[in-house]
Amino acid sequence: MIESAKGGDVSAAREILNRLIGTPVPADTLDRIEALEAAVSERSGGAT
Repeated sequence: MIESAKGGDVSAAREILNRLIGTPVPADTLDRIEALEAAVSERSGGAT
């Protein structure tokens, strides 16, 4: 499988990466937005 990945086989490369580092985890966008809003609120003195 490694030789296939080195040869340009995208499926093989993806499988190797998934086995080594795991599948991608979806980012929790809502939590990130809330954290950014809190940071902006703190910077502006709480006035939103």
